[in-house]
Amino acid sequence: MCVVKASLVAALVAALAYMLATNPFGNVPPSLPSDSAMSALPSWPAYRASNALASVLGATAAATTPPSARAWAIITAFMQSEILATLLAHDVFDNIFPEGSTSAQAAIELGLHEPTLRRYLAAAETLGLVKHGRSTDRFFLTEAGKTLRSDAPSSLRPIALFMHGGATKAAWRAATSRSIVTGESGWMLAHGQDIWHYLAEHPEEEALFGQAMTGLTRPMSGAIVADLKPPTSVGGRNATFCDIGGGVGTLLSEWLRHHPHARGFLLEQPAVVERAKEYLASRGVAGRSTVASGSFFEKLPANMGAACDVFVIKHCLHNWADEPAAAILAHIREGSKKKHAILVAIEAVLMPGASAVLELPKRLMDINMATTVSHGARERTMADFAALFKSAGLPAPTRQTLRLPSVSLLTAPLHAA
Repeated sequence: MCVVKASLVAALVAALAYMLATNPFGNVPPSLPSDSAMSALPSWPAYRASNALASVLGATAAATTPPSARAWAIITAFMQSEILATLLAHDVFDNIFPEGSTSAQAAIELGLHEPTLRRYLAAAETLGLVKHGRSTDRFFLTEAGKTLRSDAPSSLRPIALFMHGGATKAAWRAATSRSIVTGESGWMLAHGQDIWHYLAEHPEEEALFGQAMTGLTRPMSGAIVADLKPPTSVGGRNATFCDIGGGVGTLLSEWLRHHPHARGFLLEQPAVVERAKEYLASRGVAGRSTVASGSFFEKLPANMGAACDVFVIKHCLHNWADEPAAAILAHIREGSKKKHAILVAIEAVLMPGASAVLELPKRLMDINMATTVSHGARERTMADFAALFKSAGLPAPTRQTLRLPSVSLLTAPLHAA
């Protein structure tokens, strides 16, 4: 009992310290489009309070749940994702309508066995994905369930399909038996090549992966735009914003839409360039953006290096071991020509000893990097990032938290003062 009380007191103290650290003021961009991804963000005090509450409740549950029950929950956790994968594979979320659908209607529409579908929907209700209106016998999607529809803004359907696809599962199976022994990438063991070469040879899966990254980036971009404030030394709100390896330009487009006097560059692989141009045009920012073809393992295009004030690289460093990650940073430093230019790396930061509730998603992703990406890919601590930046000739970055528990801004000047 004393141990339980001590753990709860520690959780309460940590939660209070976390809330008192709140800075209620984010960045207020010059423009706020009607469909801004910022609109879904809670205020800083509300965000801090919800995280603190989640940490306390998580600590309470951990302290009061019998060890065997906790172990059993972990043993059976895969069943939850298999239920989700089954419903996605058969387009069930897309066929539950706003007015609700009965299991019989959905079964007829999709050619499924109604009694079994009903059992899956009952399980999905306990997972918080659907609600059952017992008076009408209709099932409705919850807010979480709606994110899994193909027509949802920032749909999570593509990332769910990719993570539950055969190629990804094969990588995890290889990791289970061999990666933990050899340290090799599960993807390499399963497919004989890294994920990037694999995707290049499988265009349908590459397209799905691209859709997945877009779906993840747009809500994240709201948090980035809300709290990233370039210093006046680099032009402030009018700084030229350059996204290195930024996919089709989801983050860049959101930045430019919120900063109507800013310009931007996007550096991407040749196969992505045309899609990026189309996407930026669809978002109304083609006239203020330049898409460059290239790789962050090569010299930056000269016009980009000469123009950019803020170099942003989002969720790229964790894809690589220290040596190639340092090479990426060094290429940005060497290519940057403006004296006061800054680098902003957007990454998860492992925080040993932090709340398990907040740390769990990062620890899971760390294992995912070891399993599905390249040898040495991993999430890093602040000490790891300091060493990585130093090896690239950069000072240790400063860390700024966002209103997303698994994402931080790591900022460093690219040139000595």
